[in-house]
Amino acid sequence: MKKIIGIVLTIIMSVAANGQKQNIQSASNYYREKDLSKALEYIDKAVVDPSTEKDPKAWFMKGVILSAMQEDAKMNANNPYVDAVKAYMKVVSLKADYEKESVDVGLLNGLFHYYNDGIKAYNDNKYDLSFSLMKEVVNIATLDNNKRFQNRKGIDTIAADAKWIGAYSAWLNQKFDDALPILLEIKTNPICKKSTIYSCIIDIYKKQNKDKEFLATLDEAKKAYPNDDAIRTEELNYYIKTGQQDVLFKKLEESATKEPNNDVLSFDLATYYQNMAFPKKGKKPDNYSELVAKAETYFNNSLRISPENSDYHYNYGALIYNEGIVFNDAMNAITGTSAADMKKYEDLKKQRDALFDKSLPHLEKVYNKLDPNVATLKPEEKGDYYSAMVALKQIYAIQSKLKESAEMKRKIDTFKAANQGMFSPTAK
Repeated sequence: MKKIIGIVLTIIMSVAANGQKQNIQSASNYYREKDLSKALEYIDKAVVDPSTEKDPKAWFMKGVILSAMQEDAKMNANNPYVDAVKAYMKVVSLKADYEKESVDVGLLNGLFHYYNDGIKAYNDNKYDLSFSLMKEVVNIATLDNNKRFQNRKGIDTIAADAKWIGAYSAWLNQKFDDALPILLEIKTNPICKKSTIYSCIIDIYKKQNKDKEFLATLDEAKKAYPNDDAIRTEELNYYIKTGQQDVLFKKLEESATKEPNNDVLSFDLATYYQNMAFPKKGKKPDNYSELVAKAETYFNNSLRISPENSDYHYNYGALIYNEGIVFNDAMNAITGTSAADMKKYEDLKKQRDALFDKSLPHLEKVYNKLDPNVATLKPEEKGDYYSAMVALKQIYAIQSKLKESAEMKRKIDTFKAANQGMFSPTAK
């Protein structure tokens, strides 16, 4: 009796399996007839039945049907590509080489949909969604330990970019546990290499009060991006916050003394003294004149070594220009009309004009170098370009070069319209 029952069960299972295979065939037929809803109905029966749930053909057919739905504007409102990718992934897990070329095309189409939706989510400030979508991009791109698509041109670039955007989204969303591992992974990746990655890592360690990791990353970042203002400012702020700016300056000055022809060291020192002389908050320091003099000394040395470096010219020109603004503000503060007041005003004006004259060639050099490439400037170059024009406009006006001043105003207005909200109305 037991044997008879066994035979009956085998027959029943065989009938069920044949039924599900028929469902796969029916789904295929409806797909060819472009009745995608009916095709999906039949294939969904097949992929959940025990007799065919591990059949790569069934899952492949589901991926094909859902991919077709994604391309149909009337059927893609719910992003069927998401389930299409899941279906293709199931095929890979069941039989990696099954219809490999077609499966790879389906997976890559899904990857691009995930990437584009991730970009949109990022632009819409939906950082949780952006992070999760970019994670799916990476999951597809790195299948089989990065081997499946290793010969597909550009996939490694998309994967690296997706990691960066996902990590940056997590950082913006203050989800540091999600962001940090990815940032640490990609910080030296040549595909997405950028100083902002280091800035994010530094910020995370700072907020987590991990001084050891903070300083180690800061040191690494300085070596990789010696001229980056944000990284330099982070270091300066750390030493100021901890009351150790004297230690920093001493260390840098010792290094500069040992390497008098190291323009980067001289530039670092110059900008540190510049930032100390012109703090973003608070009043002018008591040793303002000393700080400005030291900044000038080191800027001159950096330009002696690298006379064509526009970043050096910009910062030096900004230093001198801002010195002139100090005198300009003092002139504006004079409200009296006595002879003594007028003499004081003229003395201040003479010093202001001399400083503006001195800053002019440096700012013009920056403008002349960046202006021809204005459409492709990097963000930090845009800041220098804009601020240089603002300063030049004022200097030209004071020098009665009204034509040049008007031209600068026109260029400023055009640039602001193309880069709304990016810049303040004053030089650095």
